[in-house]
Amino acid sequence: MDCTSNGHGVARSITYAQLASLDAGAWFGADFAGARMPTLAQVHERCVSLGMMANIEIKPCPGRDAETGLLVAREAARLWADSPIAPLMSSFSFDALQAAYDTAPNLPYGMLYEKVPGREGVWRLARAGRDAVVRVAACGSLRAG
Repeated sequence: MDCTSNGHGVARSITYAQLASLDAGAWFGADFAGARMPTLAQVHERCVSLGMMANIEIKPCPGRDAETGLLVAREAARLWADSPIAPLMSSFSFDALQAAYDTAPNLPYGMLYEKVPGREGVWRLARAGRDAVVRVAACGSLRAG
């Protein structure tokens, strides 16, 4: 929560009602203050209405990688079943992404890294069904300056 809202700690420690009440915009800039975290259903609705693709990053808490990947992929596949543009499922967790892929193999997948692995690592990901390998900066570098 520290990287994406005015909340502190891990999301698993609070209820959804508490999570929904957090300010998810002020950390980015004053113009975004008061923004709330949308549900996945709300994200789907907005993306479809605007003809946009979503990048759904799977962020499991420690020890729940596969469970989180399965649940997120199941819900994304259900929501986007009839949508013209499928969401990209991404994660820094290989285990979460593998469980998501096993659950909904027709969705596109991308493995996230702070540092892209060497050529052999990229080839292994490609053989495992990953559609993209993406380098992402740490969340602290995304804050408005």
